[in-house]
Amino acid sequence: MATWTFAPLAGDINHVISAKLGASTSAKLTDKDIGKPLKLLAAGRYGLCSDGDNIDGFLVGVDPETVDGYAFGSVQIGGRVYAQLEGVATFGDFVEAGTTAAYNTAETSGYGQVSFHAQMAASTVAGVLTLTKSKKWRIISGAVTDDAIVLLEKH
Repeated sequence: MATWTFAPLAGDINHVISAKLGASTSAKLTDKDIGKPLKLLAAGRYGLCSDGDNIDGFLVGVDPETVDGYAFGSVQIGGRVYAQLEGVATFGDFVEAGTTAAYNTAETSGYGQVSFHAQMAASTVAGVLTLTKSKKWRIISGAVTDDAIVLLEKH
């Protein structure tokens, strides 16, 4: 009998935006950074997340041209995306950025690093989970074990 599982959706392209990329005009993102988690640094500009950061999106592509001296490319800010899990988690757990390779350094697995965010799971007010918009990526499929490739969905 065939097994069915969640997968990225064709409509995920609707969640891809164009933006300037990098912490500065000298710290530019490249094709080697594709798949890494990003955070919004300034109006219209995303850079690599540090370990423990909220995730605003994932790098999809980098253009050969620059804008205002910054790299320019595509960022997926919603939908579904694959990532590599650091540590262990449970299905439905929200994640934060894990240990990310330096600018212009490819991840060994080819996927950005994420980890379970225990504080987010515990942060409730009157029994209601309180999240900022950027802390809404959660695990919906995968092995949920250390170094496993998991499918995330933004909620």
